[in-house]
Amino acid sequence: MLDRTLIDAYLAHLSTERRLSPHTSSNYSRDLRALADFAERGDLDW
Repeated sequence: MLDRTLIDAYLAHLSTERRLSPHTSSNYSRDLRALADFAERGDLDW
């Protein structure tokens, strides 16, 4: 199980330290959460 607080901390870093626009931060958030959901489901078929 992924620790969602790590994603939240990274998103905070992007907003405060990197000063990315809210739209960019929102897109990162959506994509990272989708990746985390995918990884947790284990939908990896090689």
